[in-house]
Amino acid sequence: MTYFVTKPGWNQNHALSRSDLNLTPFLTVPYNGQRPPATLSHTGRLPAGLSGHHVILAVWTVADTDNAFYACSDVTF
Repeated sequence: MTYFVTKPGWNQNHALSRSDLNLTPFLTVPYNGQRPPATLSHTGRLPAGLSGHHVILAVWTVADTDNAFYACSDVTF
């Protein structure tokens, strides 16, 4: 599972696009081909200098397919 966050200064009044995200994940949790449990939580350190409204994107890429699951969270720092 990989987590990304929007860049400082992104425009929250426009549709979110890939260019709004910092493409370097701030957290990566390897599952080594295993299925994650139905309920889970992860703890990571966000990049320094973020404040205000941001979006966190979580991506779980299914190991033996080209499929992925995506989840977005609106957060305020």
